[in-house]
Amino acid sequence: PVPRSRARGALKATPTLLAPIVAMHSLRERRYRDLALIVLTAAVSLAVVCLPAFFTAGSHVFDVFRYHADRPVQIESTWGATLGILHALWPGLAVVAKTYGSTNVVGPLAGIAAGVANLATLLGLLAVYLVTWRRLAVPTAAGRARAAFAATAAAFAVAVACGKVSSPQYLVWILPLGLVMSLTDGRHLCLILFLTFLALAQIVYPIFYQGLEALRLGPCVLVLGRNLVLVAWAVLLLRPSPRNSASTG
Repeated sequence: PVPRSRARGALKATPTLLAPIVAMHSLRERRYRDLALIVLTAAVSLAVVCLPAFFTAGSHVFDVFRYHADRPVQIESTWGATLGILHALWPGLAVVAKTYGSTNVVGPLAGIAAGVANLATLLGLLAVYLVTWRRLAVPTAAGRARAAFAATAAAFAVAVACGKVSSPQYLVWILPLGLVMSLTDGRHLCLILFLTFLALAQIVYPIFYQGLEALRLGPCVLVLGRNLVLVAWAVLLLRPSPRNSASTG
């Protein structure tokens, strides 16, 4: 198997999810010069980071993509939990395998689950970007900035809830911004959903993680519920709140 360091290295590409949001915000703000500078800076930074790796490792640089293409669904992902529920109801449909530096779920349906995970992530991100483009059409700079921040939190939420791999450590991507956005949203439900997600994350790991690794029904349902709550929170966050609609109207 590919070393875990490569897996960690791939996580550093997560901020690229925000590139379309930055581009759309700059276009709506008509800051074309700034957008050009951003693209140029990103290209130069990417070259500085990647070119030395190409010179030393050659084509093996692309092993990280093969690594993640072959990686099965992780046990705390939506799809791993779904396989665990199916296994609890119809034993034999899933098996726990500690590979690729994590606890994963494999079995006869694992390949389908991995494909669905990739498709769901792609469609979820596209939905975030499309909604954000429309929200960025508001007439005020403050409204456009808020739409961009909400999209940032929602994009990370989609990656956590829909991807093949989900882990408590991924909360660092959304916790600070997500909490601020929930507190300033003007809707109690947004904050309730976010706090519920955090509470379920703490209950799943470490309290029920041993049962989850045994593919017991209860812990698998908790994981699925946690991830669905995160999706619901992201959907609500992308909708303009009454407070902000009034301030921009």
